[in-house]
Amino acid sequence: MLNTGYVSNAALSAWQEPFVLGLTLRQAMFWLLFVGFLIKLPAFPLHTWLPLAHVQAPTSVSIILAGILLKTGGYGILRWAVPLAPDIASQSAGVIATIGGISILYAALLALAAHDFKKMIALSSISHMGFVLLGIASFSAYGWVGASFQLFSHGLISAGLFLLAGYMQSQFQTRDLQHIAGSLSVAPAFSFFLASFFFAGMGLPGFSGFIGEFLVLVSSFGSASRQHLGYAGPLLAIAGLLVTSGFFLWALRRVLMGPFWLFLSANMRAAYPMPFHLRATLGVLLLLIIGLGLYPAPLLNLLQSAAPKF
Repeated sequence: MLNTGYVSNAALSAWQEPFVLGLTLRQAMFWLLFVGFLIKLPAFPLHTWLPLAHVQAPTSVSIILAGILLKTGGYGILRWAVPLAPDIASQSAGVIATIGGISILYAALLALAAHDFKKMIALSSISHMGFVLLGIASFSAYGWVGASFQLFSHGLISAGLFLLAGYMQSQFQTRDLQHIAGSLSVAPAFSFFLASFFFAGMGLPGFSGFIGEFLVLVSSFGSASRQHLGYAGPLLAIAGLLVTSGFFLWALRRVLMGPFWLFLSANMRAAYPMPFHLRATLGVLLLLIIGLGLYPAPLLNLLQSAAPKF
């Protein structure tokens, strides 16, 4: 059982009779908090606000939203919803894991059909946040550490991707992935960083995204084998990873390869090198992502010291 400091005779445990819709007060408060943080995360089916918000927001707001604000949803589930009622959360692990697995696969399929660069990144964020739910549902130390690592890692990766989306808009006057091709020949710095952050988003070994996803999958399959949460969530996550690789590679081939072509070439601003401050910012983010991918021990030790005992 999760050791969260929950006391059986605490105030909430006094109400054991049905409170609302057949739920006790503790059950009602857990599900209200869980659903509220699920909207903030966000996860299926409460995710529809995020792509619209990112598409309409300026680059700086998208970076803050994806890099910081979304993470409060995962933090709230880890530190508030589950510790409030660990027994109820543990009994609902299968439901939580299934929601996470559906979020991973469904959002990846939507991203595969997206043409707007920012919308694709927003949908990929929803997919990656599904791993947080899957790790929490495992109710294991590795799962919770992996979920926390995923929150931190995704903040770095999504910040870099939204910076690149803003540069693409300013350089080529479009964010539509169907309106540009062959940018490798005219924007080598942009192409290098785009490929690097796409590989990080795919969760390839050597990047920080691999560490969190690997820990979550290992812990979730281990919990499933112990009849804890079932195999639906982990298997959906595996399928989602394949689709995630598909839409990142499709976008990479479409934007970088072949002769340069731009749909709005008549309105294109004169090509200019990527500014130094943008290259420096992207470089620092990429170094952190690769550094944590190759040597994650310091952050893992810090997260493990803060994780509850199982």
